[in-house]
Amino acid sequence: MRFRYKRIFCFFLIPLAFLLMQLAQANPSWVETVYSSRFYSVLSQGVSNVTGLLPFSMAETLLWLLAFAALAAICYGVYVFFKNIRRYKDYILGLLANLLAACSIVYFVFVVLCGFNYNRYPFSHFAELDIQPREAVELAQTTRYLLNEAVTLRQAVPLDENGCATMPYTFEEASELARSGLDNLSRDYPILRGMYSPAKPVRASSGIMTRLNLCGFFFPFTFEANVNADLVPSELAFTLCHEMAHVRGFMREDDANFISYLACQATDDPSFQYSGTLHSLIHCLNALYRADSQLYSQVMAEMDAGIASDIRQINAYWAPYSGKPASKFSQKVNDSYLKVNNQSAGVDSYGNTVDSLIAYYKSLDLEEPTD
Repeated sequence: MRFRYKRIFCFFLIPLAFLLMQLAQANPSWVETVYSSRFYSVLSQGVSNVTGLLPFSMAETLLWLLAFAALAAICYGVYVFFKNIRRYKDYILGLLANLLAACSIVYFVFVVLCGFNYNRYPFSHFAELDIQPREAVELAQTTRYLLNEAVTLRQAVPLDENGCATMPYTFEEASELARSGLDNLSRDYPILRGMYSPAKPVRASSGIMTRLNLCGFFFPFTFEANVNADLVPSELAFTLCHEMAHVRGFMREDDANFISYLACQATDDPSFQYSGTLHSLIHCLNALYRADSQLYSQVMAEMDAGIASDIRQINAYWAPYSGKPASKFSQKVNDSYLKVNNQSAGVDSYGNTVDSLIAYYKSLDLEEPTD
């Protein structure tokens, strides 16, 4: 009876968590000054440095254990069904009740550990960027800036036997370099300061992540940045910095993308700088295609052959899994997750990165690239 009362109490944690998120959404200044800058900063650094002592991803281990537990529960349910069908009904009801109680606890803990960060000030606030609606011509200018940068950077990047950009570091070396990039960036943006562990490779599950269209993920219960170990080399640096930006408290995807671009530049390493520039260029190209197909065609006519081959390599890596049931399911789950956490555009919010990129290049007051 005592267990039932505890389970019923757990059911109320979901509406309580939603209420807390609504209050946080209405009070971003409180989230920033009390939660993100103080509570989260201390907690995330403390846990990150403990889990960082492990040479493997604790998040991956926990998720596999959870999968085995689910399989064991199903097997036991089948056993109960064949042994006593009446008891089977009670087992299923009890299992569903326990599952709902567990989900309630997990979501409430998620909100407390990092969920409030979805309602903090955007990174553009700290970068003092003028975010506003832009004309397609301004987007085209920014795209050309990135294209010119990418052409210059690629000249110093090692190439593989197919002439595509590669990464001259092991995963561990690249992860340390990504952390140094964020540390360097924090000199200009103190909000990113902190002692955090580098990202972890997801080795046993990388194939599954690829099929689910996942480059990486932040696991808030261990404060680990986890990255698909099978990524195309030119994707690795950008993804490392992106996931580590989440660990530092910036949960929105557009914020993490823009921080990743800046962090890659802050490493002073050509391979990292090129990775950050290439992926920001892809974001802008996609946005320009949707905004003005004629301007998009003009920019594509200027496309460098080497950069085009790198983009084709990335597309070829993901193409076998795009549109498949697993990929669609993952996309749908990710879309719902983002919308629940105050990113109303869902997966389309990834495109908002270009707003920060345009504002950033406007702030540099560079000369307009020529055709």
